[in-house]
Amino acid sequence: MVEAEAEEGADHLARHTNTVIEAKDLVKTYGTGDTKVDALKGVSLNIKEGEFVAIMGPSGSGKSTLMHLLGCLDQSTSGTYKLDGSTIKDLNDNDLARIRNEKIGFIFQQFNLLPRTSSLENVMLPFTYTGHANKNARKQAEETLRSVGLGKHFYKRPSELSGGEQQRVAISRAMINNPSIILADEPTGALDTKTGIEVLNIFQKLNKEGKTIILITHERDIAAFAKRRIHLRDGLVESDSAKKKKEIIEST
Repeated sequence: MVEAEAEEGADHLARHTNTVIEAKDLVKTYGTGDTKVDALKGVSLNIKEGEFVAIMGPSGSGKSTLMHLLGCLDQSTSGTYKLDGSTIKDLNDNDLARIRNEKIGFIFQQFNLLPRTSSLENVMLPFTYTGHANKNARKQAEETLRSVGLGKHFYKRPSELSGGEQQRVAISRAMINNPSIILADEPTGALDTKTGIEVLNIFQKLNKEGKTIILITHERDIAAFAKRRIHLRDGLVESDSAKKKKEIIEST
């Protein structure tokens, strides 16, 4: 068993060499004085290109706060965060918006689809926001929807789709600009077990294609689909399965 784990760990480390996320001593504080809350108390982690990582923890552990920092939706109170070698605190609002649109695909629990808009139009939204829509935008959106099994639902509105189909539209929208990182916050929370597994299988497929997947969840069964699991508790990293694998390799 130890040898098998060591081989798996060695293979895992060998395949992922380029570090895309470097977080060191991240602290995030909300409020001041008596209302001060330290959501993160010094989180450090590195994530390499092509990893599938689950960030776990109970309510209040800091995982959603960390997700906002990693996704450049917020900035830390202290500590440093580098994405693809760029220090996030050095970037202006336009730079951050460009990174969010080009490098990161966001997927949320509640889908966040426009209710009066077709699946195809929802997927094309990132092009609309940046003004980069072109003659190939529609073709790209169609191909992305087909890749998640929605080739027959281009013109259906969210109310005409099941929960699982809506999440597939959301995944397609996140993928339309071909981001290198997918950041998914409790993406199966509003789905039944069977549909949730189907969505997680899509993430595994995207990971095999080279995408870096960061999955935020409080459920162990969901985290089991990832290759690496980071546990947060009370704003700190409690454990990291990648470190355990490294220790196994070094001891053999």
